Amino acid sequence: MHFHEKAACDAPKFTSAGPHVHASTPVVHGLLNANANDAGDLTNVFVGPDGTATVELFSPLVSLKAGKGKPALLDADGSSLVIHAHPDDYQSQPIGGAGDRVACAVIK
Repeated sequence: MHFHEKAACDAPKFTSAGPHVHASTPVVHGLLNANANDAGDLTNVFVGPDGTATVELFSPLVSLKAGKGKPALLDADGSSLVIHAHPDDYQSQPIGGAGDRVACAVIK
């Protein structure tokens, strides 16, 4: 899962959500990458055989509103939470081998 830059989830591939939320450029992906600055990085979520998951998220890399010195999820163009098809390896560029976007939710 990753936080993406725009509050848009147009199917079928959710590309309208844009790239990951990030703090600076160039963007370096990966929670286990020593040079990482991709604030959109989140831990993997594992979905059960019945297609459901229960998740509780915490990220010190973002804030809801501007002024906290971190990328704001509720900025002018909003943000989204995107679930990818495969686990993130937390190191590979650009998205940790996470694969296609399979689900998307606008953050309000």
